[in-house]
Amino acid sequence: MECDKGTKLALAIKSGDERALEVFFRMEYNNLVHFINSYITDSSAAEDIVQDTFITLWDKRFLIDEQQNLRSYTYKIARNKMLNYLRDDKYRRNCVEADLEQLNLIALSDDYVLERIDALSLEELINKTYLQLPEDVRSTFKLNREFGMTYSQIADRQQVPVKAVEYKIRKALHYFRKKLRTDFLGKESQIGV
Repeated sequence: MECDKGTKLALAIKSGDERALEVFFRMEYNNLVHFINSYITDSSAAEDIVQDTFITLWDKRFLIDEQQNLRSYTYKIARNKMLNYLRDDKYRRNCVEADLEQLNLIALSDDYVLERIDALSLEELINKTYLQLPEDVRSTFKLNREFGMTYSQIADRQQVPVKAVEYKIRKALHYFRKKLRTDFLGKESQIGV
């Protein structure tokens, strides 16, 4: 009984002939990559699967049935590796997506985020309100709050009485409180100004 080329390769690989495996690898590598690529789009992963297929074929060479087509046996190994890859990849993506979604939900429901959003709104309101103050009140308020000058230092600089500085600061604070109540808190009530 005469053996065909596939049977001879199967027998040689089964008996541990590395050169026979190399010949079979060169014959089938591109075909297997093409086969795997028809199911997955990641060509790098396809090449990895094919490499792993040949490693498994070599590691389990004692299971090779020389009566069975070596090529179809190798394709079955590749198919199983690909199915494992797809299952694991789907699981990984689902876990990553679920973890990311959970992190996003936690982050968005975190009090810090809500406080930060409120702070941004409040900061915007303060800036708008500051620009609406009359120029002399705004400059007096800026000297006191931003530059830390005392009322008497501001009075000397502006050549006005200290009471005038007190009045301008009180006027600015009153305006800020009013805007805060009406625009930010949405209330018209007075808080004893």
